[in-house]
Amino acid sequence: MFQPRILSARILSALWVTLIIGLAPVIGLAPPLSTNIASAASLESAQMGIPGKVSGVAIAPGQSATGWRFEVSVPFQVESIGGHLYGSDQQPIYGAILALDSITALPQGLPFNLDEVVASTTFVPPSPSDEIIVPLSVTLAPGAYALLFGTDALGATGIAAVPNSTSEQPDIPPTTIDSYITYGIPRPNAPQEWRERLGSGRRLFVRGTTVGLSADFDIDGDVDASDLALWETSFGTNVFADSNGDGLSDGGDFLTWQRQWTGNETETSQSVPEPVTGFLGWTGALGFLALSGRRSRRWEF
Repeated sequence: MFQPRILSARILSALWVTLIIGLAPVIGLAPPLSTNIASAASLESAQMGIPGKVSGVAIAPGQSATGWRFEVSVPFQVESIGGHLYGSDQQPIYGAILALDSITALPQGLPFNLDEVVASTTFVPPSPSDEIIVPLSVTLAPGAYALLFGTDALGATGIAAVPNSTSEQPDIPPTTIDSYITYGIPRPNAPQEWRERLGSGRRLFVRGTTVGLSADFDIDGDVDASDLALWETSFGTNVFADSNGDGLSDGGDFLTWQRQWTGNETETSQSVPEPVTGFLGWTGALGFLALSGRRSRRWEF
């Protein structure tokens, strides 16, 4: 339950400016914003848990790689990779993105063929565990990929772990237990092999920008209610719903989402306001808050 509170003049002014800038293209005061520009995006397997761990899914001789499969449906310019990791010996491990034949496929080599690697780097994970962001630059074409962290390949020799906890680090859809893969020994005296479904809750991510449908914030190839939900959680807090490249997730990005809507008719009729009427409703609500604020100083959210 919420209790209204007064909005400061500064916040009201900022909101009015956002609304006016966003409304201008709709009512013909300015040309529409470009919808084919780079938008910041983060592909994440699971939420971040409590740092400070000293254990997890091992990255060591006998279990030399673990990772997460993901897909992109539009060109994706990778800027960094990372996750919640722990390094036990201050030696480097590798981070790599591999191209897969499909979202259910495994790397074809042991553990992979070099021609499957689209980009890689080495780094020393934190100790005890924490989230780490590692620069990596490559453009991914639409398709399926695996983000791997490992040792004994690509110049890496370190021993590390990926903390995993389904309670502290719940998977972020569409990630499921089927998304994770591990290269290790299945039983004593056996060679290493790729294995699946060995647990969830490993926080790994790929960050960068996408070009295409700039309001496709979850990068699934369409613009629908799930993108609106991501915009709502990103509004004013991060750039993961920045469709127009202004460094903000704000009202202008809502307008872009509205213009690029590709959802079905039922969803449209239920959740997408018309451009002008939607913004008039917003401006009317802001006007009401402003007038109410003059009458009382005790509004609180």
